Amino acid sequence: MKPRIALCAVLSCMMCASSPAQSQGHFFFGTSQDNPHCAVAWLFYLDPRARSGGIFEVAAMEPFSKFELNPDGTLSFQWSELGDNLYQFSGVLNAGTLSGEIRQIDTHADSPQRMCAITASQLPAQPSPASRQLSPARYSNLAYSNEGGDRTGVDIRFLSTSRGTSGIMVFYEGYWSEPTYTPLLLSNVNADHGVIRFAAQTPVGLLHYHLQPARAGFLLRRDDRPGPGVPLKKLQKVLPEIR
Repeated sequence: MKPRIALCAVLSCMMCASSPAQSQGHFFFGTSQDNPHCAVAWLFYLDPRARSGGIFEVAAMEPFSKFELNPDGTLSFQWSELGDNLYQFSGVLNAGTLSGEIRQIDTHADSPQRMCAITASQLPAQPSPASRQLSPARYSNLAYSNEGGDRTGVDIRFLSTSRGTSGIMVFYEGYWSEPTYTPLLLSNVNADHGVIRFAAQTPVGLLHYHLQPARAGFLLRRDDRPGPGVPLKKLQKVLPEIR
């Protein structure tokens, strides 16, 4: 299994609605953009009543190992990445706004290393009826390798935010040189005559893609790379299961 690029940069989080089965908590969608070597999209789940939550890691939600919310709104939570790297958030949750910072914990160092400052805003559950946003959707060919057990394919999730449609794209194998196991932030999302066009922030800059309807689903293409495209299926469930 390949390691994911570590957290860093400024993170701006956006909340997505929970499903009925997850009515006690909410998803937070985050972005980071000031360091080309960092992942630029993050998906968190926070459940203050249950004092629990998780982070989207390698196609699934990994639960926090610690979650502490005090009456004054101060909040901290902690998670590990592939069992090797340990991260900790500390800040304040107040009136639908989350702010604070993330640190990487090194067991061999005297103090945690500050990684990034974050802010978060609670967003509407769904786009307003007058909104022209693309509805939340997921397109994927995610699978497992029979040989090594690693994940293969690409997974795209479009999410509705107050600023328009955004989302996450993760490559689990190389198609056109994008980093693998790294959630890429999606922007400039629009649909025209069934074709969905969007851009992804990568370590080499902004790259443009489109999803085109095909007989068996959709074809993913990168605009600057000619070829047959990557076959994807549209899936029913957009947000990951909470464990």
